[in-house]
Amino acid sequence: MNATANDLKHWLIERVATYCRLAPAAIKEDANFADYGMDSVFTLTLIGEIEDHLGLELDPTTLWDNPSVEQLHAFFSA
Repeated sequence: MNATANDLKHWLIERVATYCRLAPAAIKEDANFADYGMDSVFTLTLIGEIEDHLGLELDPTTLWDNPSVEQLHAFFSA
C-alpha cells in the first residue's frame, strides 16, 4: 500500500472515530459503520467530508454500499 492509500485509511478511521466518539484504535477496519451507531445523518456528513477531502463528487449511497473502513478504502483504491 502506498503512502497516499495508507493516509486515506488513517483519515477514514480518524473521521469515523470522531463521529462515534471513540478512540481511533477502537475502530476495526472490517466493522460495519452501523455497528458503531452511525446513522444516515452521520453518513451523509461523512460523505460530504470525503468529497471535500478528495475533491470528488460521490453518490450519497457510497457509505451504504461500502459500509466499513476496509470496504470504503477498497472502493477508493480501485
